[in-house]
Amino acid sequence: FPSHDIGKYFIECPDYPAILCSLDGVLFKGEQEFDGNIAQFDIPVEYKNVSFTSFSRWEGSIPEYYYIQCQTQLAFTGAPYMWFIALVDNRELWIRKVEAS
Repeated sequence: FPSHDIGKYFIECPDYPAILCSLDGVLFKGEQEFDGNIAQFDIPVEYKNVSFTSFSRWEGSIPEYYYIQCQTQLAFTGAPYMWFIALVDNRELWIRKVEAS
């Protein structure tokens, strides 16, 4: 991640220091990813804990407001993709890989 790392998972934008990004987690280079591959670089991870009612409104896709959050994290970190993980009703994991665009 950029040298502008100001905390464990708290990053400021190199071009606009007043804009900050907070990562929920990071898979570090060498760790196993959620698809079974070994990470070749540090990868941001976004976690959400949602009710089934809320999740059912997603209609199988990451909601736009979360997608924008993911793209912001990708832009800040320079990672080509990240993982988005939702825990639905504290029972089911819903995992998606989000590519930078």
